[in-house]
Amino acid sequence: MAAPPKSRRPPAVTKRYNTRLLHSYRLYTIPQLAKLLRVGKNTISRWISLGLVPVDRKRPYLFKGWVIAEFLLALNPPRCPLRPGELFCTPCRKPRRPSGGVVTLEPKTPTSANFKGTCPDCKRRLFRRVRYAEIPQKLGDLIIRYEDENAPVSSSANRPCVEYSEEGVGTIFDDDGGGDPCPSCPQPQSVGEGTIG
Repeated sequence: MAAPPKSRRPPAVTKRYNTRLLHSYRLYTIPQLAKLLRVGKNTISRWISLGLVPVDRKRPYLFKGWVIAEFLLALNPPRCPLRPGELFCTPCRKPRRPSGGVVTLEPKTPTSANFKGTCPDCKRRLFRRVRYAEIPQKLGDLIIRYEDENAPVSSSANRPCVEYSEEGVGTIFDDDGGGDPCPSCPQPQSVGEGTIG
């Protein structure tokens, strides 16, 4: 039986290098650069094969500081924040909207929770850590589904309200009639037997 084909995707670069240590117009040799950035000499040799250009092809290789800084920023671009309604897909390494527009809210700490969803491309898990106070801004037009329930409990028109005290403790109000109504949300007024919302 043949081995499964390896991914053709380049390996992920997880380490972020401090490019502020580099002087723009100073020349660096491979050992100096390895010591300054705390990497191995083989790492710098790999960078040369990935496109880091020395001043000339004579040995010892010399590199300009600004060339190294630009190369490292291109190799590992700065992180971009997620927009409302987006979660991060680790296998795709991109922000994605969850399939069906539904996320699961998984409480983690007294002040934060995880949004979890399914990636529409690779069908794997999406994640986003949020503070309870930021849920309305980060949710966007997504629907929240709690882990122990199958029915969505909120949509863009019907979201649970959370009010916070000065200590940061949140109280969740349920406007569906099952719990305490939110004091800051408009409540339906009774007229005879019907209600006007």
